[in-house]
Amino acid sequence: MIAINGTLSVGGGSGANTPPFIIDPFQAFQQRAALDGSYLLWDFVSAHPTVDPASDVCVVFINAFSTEGGDRPSLSDDYSDNLVNGVANQCANTMVVVHNAGRFSNMQHVLQSY
Repeated sequence: MIAINGTLSVGGGSGANTPPFIIDPFQAFQQRAALDGSYLLWDFVSAHPTVDPASDVCVVFINAFSTEGGDRPSLSDDYSDNLVNGVANQCANTMVVVHNAGRFSNMQHVLQSY
């Protein structure tokens, strides 16, 4: 299961819940850009997005759903790994936000959300 807007707010199983609302990271970026005049480009669909060379920073959101009785077969995730590496190869200042039950460890800095 892939969260199309880059946000996975909860896993499955006995700990699953439905929050009354969520402000996903992209919505927060949009709100901030409206205040300070920043320009945002995004692609929530492509497995191989093209990065605008004038970008100051690139943020990649990756995620993987997991639940009791339906865990992922391994900690690796080829789709997410390829997405991050594809963007990082085009953008020297790439930040990765991870919403998942695994890891991605070959980047300089990783923000892992739980």
